[in-house]
Amino acid sequence: MTPLRVLTGINAWVLHRRMLGLTAACYASLHMLAYTVFLLEGDIGRLPGELVKRPYIVVGFMAWLALLPLALTSTRQWQRRLGRHWLILHKLVYLILILALVHYMWLEKTGLQAMWPYALLGIALLVLRIPRIKHALARSINSRQRAK
Repeated sequence: MTPLRVLTGINAWVLHRRMLGLTAACYASLHMLAYTVFLLEGDIGRLPGELVKRPYIVVGFMAWLALLPLALTSTRQWQRRLGRHWLILHKLVYLILILALVHYMWLEKTGLQAMWPYALLGIALLVLRIPRIKHALARSINSRQRAK
């Protein structure tokens, strides 16, 4: 949400950051549940064989595991309890984005053809988080707004 705030100059975007993160965690958990129920037919014993045959499952599972602590510590109480460590923990979102893109790319059914819009958006979001670019963009937008 921060890149949207920087691009538009509208601070209200950050008010939706927690809900977006919790929605992503919910979706990932439902995705994991659907995989377990429909593809593994509830037989967790088949998982090791699936992990060897399909490495994209390992990457997706790593992304889901990294997303869990973010969802669990998204409340204000956890923010106070963890202090500055909360910010460090929530920087995992960048790793999760990369893992999710790799997970989607490695799906044999989709390949690069179907995922390029997501990859382009993900890369753009990561580039916009680079401090030098972020500050230059914010200065540019602020100067345009003042000129109006």
